[in-house]
Amino acid sequence: MKDRITKLKKRRAEKKKAAKKERRIESRLLALQDTFVKPNNTPAEPIARRPDDVLQVKIECLNTPYPAWRRVLLPGGISLDDFVHALIAAMGWDDEHKSSITIGKTLYLVSGLGIFSSADILHINPNERDAWQYIAIDELKKSKKITMLYDYGDSWEHKITIEKILPEASVQKDALFTCLDGAGACPPEDCGGSDGIYRIVYLMENSDKNEDAYDKLMDWLGERFDKDKFSKDEVNRRLRRFA
Repeated sequence: MKDRITKLKKRRAEKKKAAKKERRIESRLLALQDTFVKPNNTPAEPIARRPDDVLQVKIECLNTPYPAWRRVLLPGGISLDDFVHALIAAMGWDDEHKSSITIGKTLYLVSGLGIFSSADILHINPNERDAWQYIAIDELKKSKKITMLYDYGDSWEHKITIEKILPEASVQKDALFTCLDGAGACPPEDCGGSDGIYRIVYLMENSDKNEDAYDKLMDWLGERFDKDKFSKDEVNRRLRRFA
């Protein structure tokens, strides 16, 4: 059984690596073709701000039957696009699906491997914008109601809370793009959204009552899923590439 799981894990890792390489190439080609996207005609409204202020942000996944959240420090002067990608990384997602962030009533489409096409981004809708064109702190100050959607198929919804806005001078530079705290494991990619993670957690806790279903799930997962697994070091490793 151990040998089979080891082989499955190795095969999945190889497939995942190849898929990521393919998507990176595709993303670069699209960027060269469109210069990613044409400028939107709805620029951000100028407001009083200090772009060097630091944001203490809490991200919570709302689809899990257990608490899954992260608290991170991010610079306010980064693009809203980079802000979302940093939160996706902090949560533990692979960032291979379409994502967006909604602030108040305005939805911002996010670039990346799960890239929206130019047709998606350039459609005429005054309530939809391109996240890469805006500074994070400018937009986040406009509303306390902030949600992020990751993977339009599984529909992972996250609540975003700006807990503090700190002066740049009060935060050491090496403290940026770091995780302060958190709890709970990020669900497996492509597991079927809320229904999928509920089923996984149930089977992990009741494997003796559903042996066939558990074995099939383990063949797909490759290893047991621990809903309580959280590592601040792992989150910081993921965030380090944004620094």
